[in-house]
Amino acid sequence: YYVTNNKPMFYDDFSDYSCHENIRLLVSKFFCFNLPEGDFDIVVLVPSLNMSPTFYLQVLGFCASRRARLVLLNFETPNWYNQLSPVKRDPSLWDSWRYCGYYASLILSSTQESNKFAKRYFSDVGDDTQFDCCYPSINSIVADSVAETRREKRIIVFARFMSAEHKGGVNISDLVCDEMRGYTLVLLIGVGEIPVEVLKKIRDSARECGVHIEVKNRLSDHEKFFEIKRSSLMLFPSFFEGFGLPPVEALYCDTPCIAFDLPVLREVNDDSLVYVEPGNWSQFRNKIREALSDPLTSEDLKGSIEPIACFENYVHRIQKIISQVLERDSGVCYSSRPSAYALKFYLRLIMLLPYRVLLWICVVSRDNFSKSSQPPLEERSYR
Repeated sequence: YYVTNNKPMFYDDFSDYSCHENIRLLVSKFFCFNLPEGDFDIVVLVPSLNMSPTFYLQVLGFCASRRARLVLLNFETPNWYNQLSPVKRDPSLWDSWRYCGYYASLILSSTQESNKFAKRYFSDVGDDTQFDCCYPSINSIVADSVAETRREKRIIVFARFMSAEHKGGVNISDLVCDEMRGYTLVLLIGVGEIPVEVLKKIRDSARECGVHIEVKNRLSDHEKFFEIKRSSLMLFPSFFEGFGLPPVEALYCDTPCIAFDLPVLREVNDDSLVYVEPGNWSQFRNKIREALSDPLTSEDLKGSIEPIACFENYVHRIQKIISQVLERDSGVCYSSRPSAYALKFYLRLIMLLPYRVLLWICVVSRDNFSKSSQPPLEERSYR
């Protein structure tokens, strides 16, 4: 089951995968209704910094009532993010992640670097909470379905501007140089729009250097991989990444990529990327000049990243981790946790919750710690 409050724009990009039809997509606006029936072995929590605390309480309650182990996906932690990002974030934005981590059977990060910081941040988890990491794959089946094409005078940049000060998007104009004359700079935007003043600055710099600008929004994976394969170069000026998917996609498509020298990118891509000192825009331009004047060889790029990028390899990685969770932890993730910690969690959030949800929390708490007999969660949530 895939339970969400909004069908993802990328959902249909996986329709070519075998058994994709076995995934049941359930859209639940408040994560209260239209939930799957019965008990579950594992619930994977995909967190976000902009989700209400009530969402996390709904997940914890669902795990408790369905006797499911909780796996928390950890994209990044504030101790890691604030160490690298030029713009810092309030660590309290991650509070709900931390509270849920206390009840998790597994906190799963995407890299060893991420896992290292996760162990420091989630320092007060239960004794039976495990930490692990699993490299995600790209949509390799769709990438393989896109035919190889002649490289054009196109340079591709993945950009995000909504809550993305660390992505380097506002500095794209600093990357434009005379050696790009006659090239097309393609800006791939996944979410949101480019701020007007930022786009104007990019267009002004491009005009001075004879560079064309194309802006493409919300491409499908097939369209995205076509753009990568026809491009001569990818630029990835991000100051912080939890994994860094675009460089992996570039290498898989044999497209050279220039990026800031981040430990996580080194871990994933080894020496296959062209690295630049973080924040050194002059050095970044110099690397662009070198790449365009003396094109980088790309014949071994795909082979270098295929063990990580290939979907079939990812399946084996995640299957091994999930099997270990099931073998190691046979009980509900809540059962061994002290109610005092749950009380601290609820008190921190109590002023944010509507009456109905607060009533539901009280019922779930009684269910968790006194183990009294209760009707199914969906029958009693709003009585």
